[in-house]
Amino acid sequence: VLEAVAGASGLVSANRVRAHLSAAWTWGLRSGVCDGENPVAFTPAAAPERARDRVLTDAELALIWRCTASGSDYHRIVRLLLLTATRREEVGAMAWSEIRRTPSGGVWTIPAARSKNGRPLELPLTPLAAAQLPAESDRKLVFGRSGKSVFSGWSAAKSRLDAAMARADATSTDGAATQETASLRPWRLHDLRRTFATWSNDHGVAPHVGEAVLNHVSGARGGVAGVYNHAAYRDQKAAALAAWAEHLARIADEPPSGSIAASNENAPICVAVTAGKPRRHRTEEAFSS
Repeated sequence: VLEAVAGASGLVSANRVRAHLSAAWTWGLRSGVCDGENPVAFTPAAAPERARDRVLTDAELALIWRCTASGSDYHRIVRLLLLTATRREEVGAMAWSEIRRTPSGGVWTIPAARSKNGRPLELPLTPLAAAQLPAESDRKLVFGRSGKSVFSGWSAAKSRLDAAMARADATSTDGAATQETASLRPWRLHDLRRTFATWSNDHGVAPHVGEAVLNHVSGARGGVAGVYNHAAYRDQKAAALAAWAEHLARIADEPPSGSIAASNENAPICVAVTAGKPRRHRTEEAFSS
């Protein structure tokens, strides 16, 4: 089974399946559903794993921003992931009931049932973040085809975005190929969280505030401190996210309160910057999935 998974989906996926099978078998042994030993315990991991350390550069962040201008669900989600440093499932299942509009943008409250660590998270939305939300409707969910089920199609949408970014990075204004494609290293949506965390530490955001934005309970908010300190750090989180939004707006040449495209009627412009000169390319990202 594990060999089949490794062949079809890769070694890391095989490791994940192995871990789930082992946990299920352990539960069965402890609950008396099955007898004997856990056979998964005697199988080796498909491959060693190491923690990811990918941090995107300002040029890469700017390219992502410029290639997510269509107004599609996925493009809005990616921009919100950039601006809020949240997890993709948290944005993909965002509900209108979690959003409160304010004169300064808004507040997004992720309930405990939807957060990875089971703790609710209150995040200020900067004007730039609030501008990425679609027009409010009577739909329950913000994203997804029907408004009744969460956003899906992550892999296909990410592949289209990667292709658009590669095209923008690989051609100059006159269409001539360049050598810059090699500089566009593979990246994942979760890398955006690590990029914010790194930037915030480099720019004077207190560690406990950065962890509060990320909804982490380790580090400065772990151990005994985490047991007694339940501060929300609302003002500090707002200041950190505002500074981050200003940084993104500056490198992407975007107004701090700029809104996303109102519709998908026209193919969006994906812009890459080389030697200070923008290069514009029509993308194929005008889809609503």
